[in-house]
Amino acid sequence: MKQQPSIIYKRFLQKTESTATYQKRTIAEIQDEICIVDLTLSPKGSWHFMPKFNTILAIPLAGGIQVQKPEKMHAIPVGNFLELYPTAENHVAITNPFASETVNCILIHYNSAPGQSQLQTLELPFFQWQNNPMHLTLRQFSNREEFEFMPQKPNHPLWAICLAGAFEFENRLLEDRDGLQLISPHLCEMESLCEGSILGLIQL
Repeated sequence: MKQQPSIIYKRFLQKTESTATYQKRTIAEIQDEICIVDLTLSPKGSWHFMPKFNTILAIPLAGGIQVQKPEKMHAIPVGNFLELYPTAENHVAITNPFASETVNCILIHYNSAPGQSQLQTLELPFFQWQNNPMHLTLRQFSNREEFEFMPQKPNHPLWAICLAGAFEFENRLLEDRDGLQLISPHLCEMESLCEGSILGLIQL
């Protein structure tokens, strides 16, 4: 199979920041375009930051999280995600509300037209969502399940993020929290390598 031009982001090479309360791993980042973060919070831990983008999708994967802006707090359980529109002047806090449980979430930072922050439902095994310019697909697979995906915008980069398990994606191995950017994607072929694997596909 001929490989499409791409950049791979292996987990062990990703930029990581760790403290007693959180571990933040930057899966992929392109200045002024997108930043995809894998965030793990210790019990009652939190991460505070000043947003560089005007839109954030906060997707809890293990345990619920709380997202605090100066004017409002959002509680996000698993099976939901928050479409957040912060302002550059105010910091945002992502918090683990549990006293004895570690939680994990994915944060997708990008720029879009201003809107109202809102909680959205996320249902697997297949979920698609779009809000210009974002196109997001999440899919959970059975073992050895094959799938073909046609990007919405063939001339725009596509990011594939392994959120659980492992995949063969366009003849490349993606394991847990590995990422792959296809530069000018067309029809993508993939196969799950274990039961319950979850893949995120992101395009702006």
